[in-house]
Amino acid sequence: MPNQFQICYFPYLFLNNEKMVDYGNIFIWNFGLLCSDKIKDDNLRKHITKLIASNVMNRKPISGIGIISFKNGNDFEPLNKKEVRELDELRRVLFLSSVAKSNIHDGPNMGHFMVTADNFNIIYQYFLLGSEHTAYQAGKIVSVKSGGHRIGEVIYEKPRYVLTTNFSIDKKLFSTLKQLKKKNNRIFRRIVRATEAMMNGYSNSDDISCESSILEQARAFEILLELPERNQREDFKLKIEKYCSLNFERKRRYKSLRTKGKCVHEVGTRQKMWADRFYCFRNHIIHGERIRESDFYFYGQRHQDLALWFYLVCLKRILNEAFGNEIFSDIIRCESGKFEYDKQPLKPIIAEFTRRSVYFKQAFSLYLNL
Repeated sequence: MPNQFQICYFPYLFLNNEKMVDYGNIFIWNFGLLCSDKIKDDNLRKHITKLIASNVMNRKPISGIGIISFKNGNDFEPLNKKEVRELDELRRVLFLSSVAKSNIHDGPNMGHFMVTADNFNIIYQYFLLGSEHTAYQAGKIVSVKSGGHRIGEVIYEKPRYVLTTNFSIDKKLFSTLKQLKKKNNRIFRRIVRATEAMMNGYSNSDDISCESSILEQARAFEILLELPERNQREDFKLKIEKYCSLNFERKRRYKSLRTKGKCVHEVGTRQKMWADRFYCFRNHIIHGERIRESDFYFYGQRHQDLALWFYLVCLKRILNEAFGNEIFSDIIRCESGKFEYDKQPLKPIIAEFTRRSVYFKQAFSLYLNL
């Protein structure tokens, strides 16, 4: 057995209620529940246990850490470039499947149930079996390396902004994305590239400005919806209206801002109106215009939250098109002036049918009484 190893893991996945997640050639397993089964060598297991225990929250070891293993590889051998790319793909699929389950509700307590891109960070750590020392490497512009640290003395405290929601995913979305990779790799790659941008725009870190987040989310839509170079704003609005609203939704007249402060009147659903305001906000950031606090909101709801909702619905409708089947029926519904994420939009359909039935019944009754 070689002495040099590498361990890769998700420190903030919180797999407390899950033993294992299976994704093609990769599986993620709960270290706290399965370490004895997965690591048979006593010395190796004890060494890795010390390394994992260095990840703490409030000075206590983090539970539910997800260890990464490859089915066709040797455990804890250094990964090659192909395997690193596969891992990066997996973290984006996990992000999509998790936010689609945990981040689609609204309300003052939703922060207790949400996840952000920070929950899907991966740690790559080299170690020598039997050595009492460890090392770390960080930084993408300038690589910072530091070694010779005694295991147990170097502590990796969970950043305060990382949320601690137990791992949970939209299993249908997770399964459909795995199938898409086999069925239509071109569309799958597009989704993966777009989701990289969405993740960049959905970090909870205070170090990332809200303006930067909005630009990354706008970039995610450009990739996912294949927006053209010209008339991009108009194409964006039409696709948002097409994918995210029901056909019978009421349309309204609203003002759309143009260059030099001019406005024109447009007609469309509330969803199309959001797309217009979001893209206009994106333009203001790019062109360095003055940004007000109110610009980050659409009728009291944050653009950053709504952008994720609209992205998920567009993504699911694109999956429907790729499979030629109505797998998902999610929409963004406008209720009492606010948007709501609706995974089962039967209620508004029934309400509209009832409204029309009452209308025709009244009209027919008037006709008989003439």
